[in-house]
Amino acid sequence: MDPGRVAAGLAAQGVAVAATARAPAPHEPWAVQRGVLLALLAGARHPADQVLLIGDGPAERDWAGAARLAGYLPAERYFAPPGA
Repeated sequence: MDPGRVAAGLAAQGVAVAATARAPAPHEPWAVQRGVLLALLAGARHPADQVLLIGDGPAERDWAGAARLAGYLPAERYFAPPGA
């Protein structure tokens, strides 16, 4: 997906997005994947240890660990109806 188009689509729905970027390539070494994530966070001035990644795939859980984020939450849990 194109990060700019995703941000524009969210903005059209009233959702503010601080920064967007392409996902790290799955074949890249962890150090490179971590660098991609940290560069995105630095550009938005978000400390990694204060970011919770809400993801939809197994690689995203690993990104949270590689970038030393505050944590990971599966999308189905985050977007579940209240009380589910």
